[in-house]
Amino acid sequence: MAITAVEVEAAKQAYYDNADYESDGSVAKAKLFLAACARLLILLPAMAAQGGESISISVYLLPAQQADARKWLAINDTSSTQVPAGVVRYADTRNYRR
Repeated sequence: MAITAVEVEAAKQAYYDNADYESDGSVAKAKLFLAACARLLILLPAMAAQGGESISISVYLLPAQQADARKWLAINDTSSTQVPAGVVRYADTRNYRR
């Protein structure tokens, strides 16, 4: 399957559109950002050459950005039932009666 310029541009646009998930406080944007990073890792080559010229693209930053987004989601996604590592949740027993 050939990679088209349209696919690459769509993934880049999703990356740019959702990169501000943290400042917006948007869980939905963080999830879309993770998906865009995954697509870019698949679509972008680390190096390309044509004729006598070559170009290298730093895709090594994407996994670190994915890890940051996953950490942010673990803390901020209230729809998730998983407790992030290092976080302790306590039950509220102030109004408990016997």
